[in-house]
Amino acid sequence: MEKCAEVGSSKKTSDKDMMKSKPKTTGESIDSSINDEAAAPPSPNHSPPPAKPQLPMIPVPLALQIVLTETARSIYHQEASHVSVSSHEMLLGRASAEDLRAPEPGYLDYNASIMDGYAIRTGDLDDARTQYGRLSRDEKKTFVLSFDLVGRVYAGDDGAGEIASSKRPAIYITTGAVVPDGYDAVVPIEETEAKDSSTVQIVSSHVESVLDTKPMTWVRPIGCDIAAGSVVLARGEIVQPVHVALAAQVGLRLADIKVRRLPRIGVLSTGNELTPAFGQPTKIGQGKIPDVNRPMLLTQLAAYGNCIPVDLGIVSDEDSSSISKLLDDALWSESCTENVDVLVTTGGISMGEKDVMAKVFVEGMNGKLHFGRMNMKPGKPTTFITIDRKSDQGAMRRKLIFALPGNPVSASVCTELLVRPCLDLIHDSVASDEDEESFVNHGADHARVHEEVMAELASDIKLDQGRPEYRRVALRRVASADGPSQYTYQATSTGVQRSSRVMSLRGADGLMILPRGGSRGCGFDVATKGMQFPVLLLRPLSSNSRTCFKDSMHHASWKSKSESRQQNQKSNLRLGIIICQPEGQNRSGDVAEILSKLGPVEVSTTCELPKTGELGNALRDAINGADMKDTNTIFVVVPSSTNRIFKLGIEVSHCLRQVISKPATSVALKMRKIAASCDKLAGLFENTVGTVRDGSAVVVSCTDIGLAQTADSMKPLLCHTVSLLDR
Repeated sequence: MEKCAEVGSSKKTSDKDMMKSKPKTTGESIDSSINDEAAAPPSPNHSPPPAKPQLPMIPVPLALQIVLTETARSIYHQEASHVSVSSHEMLLGRASAEDLRAPEPGYLDYNASIMDGYAIRTGDLDDARTQYGRLSRDEKKTFVLSFDLVGRVYAGDDGAGEIASSKRPAIYITTGAVVPDGYDAVVPIEETEAKDSSTVQIVSSHVESVLDTKPMTWVRPIGCDIAAGSVVLARGEIVQPVHVALAAQVGLRLADIKVRRLPRIGVLSTGNELTPAFGQPTKIGQGKIPDVNRPMLLTQLAAYGNCIPVDLGIVSDEDSSSISKLLDDALWSESCTENVDVLVTTGGISMGEKDVMAKVFVEGMNGKLHFGRMNMKPGKPTTFITIDRKSDQGAMRRKLIFALPGNPVSASVCTELLVRPCLDLIHDSVASDEDEESFVNHGADHARVHEEVMAELASDIKLDQGRPEYRRVALRRVASADGPSQYTYQATSTGVQRSSRVMSLRGADGLMILPRGGSRGCGFDVATKGMQFPVLLLRPLSSNSRTCFKDSMHHASWKSKSESRQQNQKSNLRLGIIICQPEGQNRSGDVAEILSKLGPVEVSTTCELPKTGELGNALRDAINGADMKDTNTIFVVVPSSTNRIFKLGIEVSHCLRQVISKPATSVALKMRKIAASCDKLAGLFENTVGTVRDGSAVVVSCTDIGLAQTADSMKPLLCHTVSLLDR
């Protein structure tokens, strides 16, 4: 970890003096709101400024896609920077800058004995083999096969030296020793016995097998383990201990191994209330707190192994000129040993009067704001900005800025979700001959992200009604009911999840993605024990495991919802309503009003309860009748005013199953679950969903209990179902 500077509050400069360059913008909906707010001069009496316009709130996977895309674009315009290291320990975790190949002749570079024994020449066995073949079975038992011991070779010797001539010579050899030139096999010592100091005889029970010895028996030939030209470390591969072993084995030097330069990432804390951590204790009641974020993030980033963290200290959030000067020096000035490539700031990005970081970056440093709010808890105000400048040679230089919330849990979680994949992409990526857009798209899609597992809740958890939550959980592997060799993960919350409560990070193995609750979210308020949700792991399962962004559950769930929303916009539900109720009652108007939020109600009719046994025919006639010909979604509703609502619901479902051509059981179960979360009585009603009229329409049976909330939550799913009718 390096320290570049620590700046406190200094001479104040007005925002007007500080903001001299015209900012870049990414669109009216984001940057114009900042520009408008910045343009309003402060009033003379220092009255509070008007509330800041809220920036669009985007899903976390979309935010990550933006970060990865802009990071890949930055990499494309950078010159690849390669370095060598001074010790093999420093290689671990680094990305190889080029393919590393085994030089000639490979490994091993000599023929080596696999056994302790005797090196022989298999051609010397020809005469003995012929003679042995002429013997009878009994004569073979007394056949003597011996060799003249003419030398000794031990592991580490460069050969056998001067070898005496003999008709059938043998050389004593140890495991790993060089097999002398001209010798092409080894007889294990277990198959021999020494008759005297100059003669070796084969044990009678092994004579036949020794006579059948083929060339290179018990010999490792040159290059057998690693052939010359083999890639022992591929370009972009992360160096592990095995790669260090392979490089050493083929005889490479440390200087031969080129790795990518680690990106430098600066960490800055902002806030008048902060005092340096691990210093003098703060006085009670003085409104001061220790700066937790900086030491936490510096150590968190160092643990990733994909960057060089740089300590940029603490700045006052009142002195925007000091912030601008410090950051400009850290990013671009030559006063520091090296500039940082990525910057992380904490604090100063929310909606308050002193939350000025976005303005500093966009107006003061000509930055481009890509997003300023994420649809998540914790970490909603997280902001991502890029700043581009041209070098003296005209090349584009880009800096990546993550302005994170000041609460430590938010800062840590958002660093994990966004900064870590960004650094991995910079560290792992390699040069390419692709055009820019192809490189950027491929880089973002194939960027390494968190490994994921599905885990079931160990206890009920109340869902947040406003945003999805990335809850800190501890994981435990438990045996599955499917068998002893199967297992699943069980997730336990780490306690109160306040964004200021660092204790919620202690013992966390991952971030469980819980949906937004309520009728505007997943349709239920409590995630109950046993329900399964994806968990982003804070530590990989193994050093070789890798999950690409495009293949992750995190991305897939957002993409599916996004595509569903796009499809919903194109879909047009044309509703027909059939009310099943006793004669003389009429609730069709009420139901039509409730369902009108789904789409235009083409027809609403009442199906008076017929005599027993005739309900099926009545429903069939109503569904296939001329009144329903222009509809593609037909609701069959049993009103709660009916005395026998639940019994009738079962009868309606039974009759509809006779009419339905393709049931949609999962949709029906989803509908029942949503209705039950609104009103427990609705959970007793048996819903039925499926296609009718030769697949040209969807029929849905339900009750009017909780129908308003159910219809609102079910609209995307119904629109998606209807969109499949024409396929």
